Amino acid sequence: MQGKTVTIHSPIDAKRSRMALLTEERRATGIIPTMSVRDQHHHREPAELCRPVVSARFARATKDTRDNIDRLRVKTPSDQTIIANLSGGNQQKVLLGRWLLTQPDILILDEPTRGIDVGAKYEIYTLMIELASRGKAIIMISSEMPSCLASPTHPRHERRPGRWHSEPPRRNPRRRFLQLATKYL
Repeated sequence: MQGKTVTIHSPIDAKRSRMALLTEERRATGIIPTMSVRDQHHHREPAELCRPVVSARFARATKDTRDNIDRLRVKTPSDQTIIANLSGGNQQKVLLGRWLLTQPDILILDEPTRGIDVGAKYEIYTLMIELASRGKAIIMISSEMPSCLASPTHPRHERRPGRWHSEPPRRNPRRRFLQLATKYL
């Protein structure tokens, strides 16, 4: 990364290397269903649950959460809503917002649009394009064919039986990406 060899042995190593992973199973490994949107948004490590609440940190958490709710268009009555009460797409956007707070250079999205409505899919695709245009590396793992075909700007790599297959980037990826993302709207 950035011209240096990086060895990743743990999630902490990955985080220090400015990598983030949005997991495939948001309900099983992503959200903590009893937490509010704000608490979920700022929960990154178990040790953080034990730290005392400091008013400056609380104010920052509230501001960051509200900024991401607006930026990612999360549909929620408030930042105190229990995340389990949100739709799957809005839960996914909260998790994505949580990882964006770490300012990753590499964002690994495992099935980011599975099980969410087309409007949320469009918003996630648009965000991916925005992040890629700012120089962030996006690694998207998806079993949904339109998502796979719509890889934003860089070569696609996929595993085929016994070998890896690569394709060059498409000529007008943004247009094609948005066409596929909005095909069923």
